[in-house]
Amino acid sequence: GYDGDAPRYAYDPKKAKALLAEAGYAEGLRVNLHSYGGSIMCQRQVTEAIMGYLGQVGIGTNNQHFEDVNTFANYQQAGKLNDLVLGSWGSYSIFDADMLLHPLFHRSEPFTYCTDPQLEALLDRARSSLDPNVRKQILLQAQRAIVSQAYWVPLYSQHEILGISK
Repeated sequence: GYDGDAPRYAYDPKKAKALLAEAGYAEGLRVNLHSYGGSIMCQRQVTEAIMGYLGQVGIGTNNQHFEDVNTFANYQQAGKLNDLVLGSWGSYSIFDADMLLHPLFHRSEPFTYCTDPQLEALLDRARSSLDPNVRKQILLQAQRAIVSQAYWVPLYSQHEILGISK
């Protein structure tokens, strides 16, 4: 489901400041940034980097960190998180964009904050097709809708190498 042609957010602090001013926040604003431990490598450093970049354009952040991911999940499912969330999501080793998009963007799922009827319709259409090419095209449309509305800001992909032995 990767879309190499999807629009990307450019790093442009000047434009960010101008957009904030246009939105009525010329003097800046404060937001909450929720984070949790356990699944994001170097989580503290990533959180601090995000807070630093936001601070450079006038967005102050209050970091509410949950060391226990279950407590974080309970808060999220109860709708108690606001503003920004630094999160990660795996695919359960199923390499289909639906495993990322449906759990986070469909109102039938417990972790969904965004309920966009047009986006949900795309996700439903994708789930109703068995044709992999049709599914891919629909899921690409869904990804572009997510990026165009800034429902999330993809930062990077995290890869892990794991080994086990008896």
